[in-house]
Amino acid sequence: RIVLVAAVAGFVLSWFTAHTQKTPILAILRNLRSNHAPLTLPDPKTGTFSEWTRSIRQLDWASPVDSLAPDDPLAPKSPPGVDEPGGEVDPDSPASIEPDEFTAISAGLADSSLPETEKELLLNRLRAVHAPATEEKSRAKAALLSLSEKEPPLAHSAEFLGETLTSEQDYAGAIDAFQLEVDRFPASSQFSLLHLTSLLRQEERFEELDTLINRPDLRNRFPIGVHIERAIDNRDYGRLAKWTLLHDLSLDDPALAFLSLFAGGIWFVITTQFAGNRREQRLWYAGALLLGWFSATATLFMVFIQEDIRGFEYSDQDDLIHQILYYVAGVSLREELLKGLFFVPLLPLLARRGSEIDALVCAGLVGLGFAINENMGYVARGGEFTAWGRFLSANFAHIAWTGVIGLALFRLWWWPRQQWDQFLYDFLIVVAAHGAYDSVIAIPAFSEYSFVSLIIFALSAYLFLDQASHLMNPGGSLHISPLAVFVIGSAVLIGVTFCFACWAVPYYSALAEYIRSLSMIVPLAFIFINRLRVH
Repeated sequence: RIVLVAAVAGFVLSWFTAHTQKTPILAILRNLRSNHAPLTLPDPKTGTFSEWTRSIRQLDWASPVDSLAPDDPLAPKSPPGVDEPGGEVDPDSPASIEPDEFTAISAGLADSSLPETEKELLLNRLRAVHAPATEEKSRAKAALLSLSEKEPPLAHSAEFLGETLTSEQDYAGAIDAFQLEVDRFPASSQFSLLHLTSLLRQEERFEELDTLINRPDLRNRFPIGVHIERAIDNRDYGRLAKWTLLHDLSLDDPALAFLSLFAGGIWFVITTQFAGNRREQRLWYAGALLLGWFSATATLFMVFIQEDIRGFEYSDQDDLIHQILYYVAGVSLREELLKGLFFVPLLPLLARRGSEIDALVCAGLVGLGFAINENMGYVARGGEFTAWGRFLSANFAHIAWTGVIGLALFRLWWWPRQQWDQFLYDFLIVVAAHGAYDSVIAIPAFSEYSFVSLIIFALSAYLFLDQASHLMNPGGSLHISPLAVFVIGSAVLIGVTFCFACWAVPYYSALAEYIRSLSMIVPLAFIFINRLRVH
């Protein structure tokens, strides 16, 4: 009954959100550019220069520096291929627009209430890239060049010229134009600064790039991704560690981060029910989550070293053996080893005051902390419904795998001679299971066998939950039903996710994605319902 009421309430709320003005509230809730927003033109009477600029840029191809923008995540927090969103847009393929669409945009801009100077600048920017006739493009580019040379300087004129030259692949000219904009308007040229940074790196003009980064008036204007890239280029491991840590401590979008934290909170309540809630246990739990969070940071650091510096990367062009090795000896081994190492600091405390169930649960929470950190990157890139999918898959998979390794470490701590072979066996089994799970999902050759990932996941979940049931104190009872937490928490999470999506996309688009997400995840939900209902 509770779930039914929650579902109805969520449906009503989502309908309300779909039929209200979204833009002002969305700006407050999510300081994030929507990846799904259709092209919309500003009101001719009230539209600002910035709004018209954004609308024109929506017509362009995907920017080569979008992934480094301040409100975007960095590169994936985990290797590409698993649960990744769609492919990239070719930066050398400008979007084509219909002539009547171009005419409509030009007419709307001409009728706007902007000052004539700003109108002229925006119209030339539009025509220089999107005009149907080549002659019109050339005239607009010449006009932008003339405007960029005016005194006193006109803001955005050199920037628009740089964008035009970039569309023509005249990167040297674009660098000069963006540099001119940054020099003239250092406090208000973030867009030019990001493009300039990207092009300097693309053209391997590293001395100029380092000079730019070290300019006192610009030093704090660069996103973390730029510093990470330069640390990778220079093989500067100290700086790479520093900026990787700062990257993981930053919250680009608190609203989407809330979804990851909420999903993690549900599993936190479920997992801790098996061990209890004493005061000292709560301290262990908090420490385990923090250690898990930073184990993901260490993993990202190793990703940069192994893939960007050492070149151990995944490619669809590689042979099947290399692809499998990437996920087993690369992704899986790296993650499970680091999660296990970050659990080790808890071993002395658990060996002195805890039990095997405490070790299993705390190790599981290390895995949960890892998953929460990782999920923030996935949700920011993949959208709201990613939180729901990873709630049922990645969250508990990391809990189960790290829990098994942590329990084996706890037993190894107490009985090193008798348990070292069992620890090695458990560790290798987990690495193999994790690697196989990722491989059947990500490698194209295994696309027909993706159902195997469900089997691997079910076996991993059953192993953890059965161990937890077996190790619970004899005669002990759970304070809160894990099944109740799972069902109610799932209903609330999918409802909140649905409402989030309704702020960004048309209602029926959100509803279609909602239904699709539910249908894909139902088998995973039944795995948990089947096992949790016995508690």
